[in-house]
Amino acid sequence: MSSIGYRLKSKENKQVSIYVYLRPPNSKVISARTGLTVNPSNWSKSKMRAKPKDPLLKSLNNNLDSISKFIPDKLNKF
Repeated sequence: MSSIGYRLKSKENKQVSIYVYLRPPNSKVISARTGLTVNPSNWSKSKMRAKPKDPLLKSLNNNLDSISKFIPDKLNKF
């Protein structure tokens, strides 16, 4: 089973890109930008999601959930 997660590559005090990473079984990690951004102070590294302090951050988490569902669906079609 592949594992999917999210991370930030910067800790600057400004909006930074969120990267998605995929680790297929017995393969190298594949990562790409999601096109979404967040301030690192609003990011939970352990949960790999934005801290839901306001509606925009909740919406961001919904977008990340959609990506997490989209990737396995597309991979299963191959």
